Amino acid sequence: MTEFFNGYHFCQDETVNTVYNTETCLAYLQCRIEGVTPETEDPENSEVSEEFLRRFATSAPAIRDFEKALEYDEKGNFMPIEYSNFKLQLTLRDLSNEEDHTSWRSLIVYFGGLTFHPEKPTTHLKIPNRVAANRIALAVLHKYDLRNDSQYLV
Repeated sequence: MTEFFNGYHFCQDETVNTVYNTETCLAYLQCRIEGVTPETEDPENSEVSEEFLRRFATSAPAIRDFEKALEYDEKGNFMPIEYSNFKLQLTLRDLSNEEDHTSWRSLIVYFGGLTFHPEKPTTHLKIPNRVAANRIALAVLHKYDLRNDSQYLV
């Protein structure tokens, strides 16, 4: 459960413990109680919605961010993405600016595709867990008809 459902950090101002996706954990535990093999790769109630992923996959700034974020550091963790500004409000016009990563990053945090880095929340974002990473990678692969290119799946 730690590898697939943990990793969300919602505090931008300070370091705190990461949290689990509660709905996904409860569904996982219910499967265990019922003796059914739990779905960990793509659970039904994961945080990143399918509709958002389809729209996200059309954004060049978002794709560039995730190409880096899907890489691993020397400890096997997802690579952090540095940020200097975070928007609490944004418009569709903000999202259409191909050079501005700030709006897309802020929206992706809202939808659960990125989270504040637990050790550097004021300066870095990261992919929270493998479920989010796989759903994002699959959306991009599907959008560009690269579904057979599994090198991007984690």
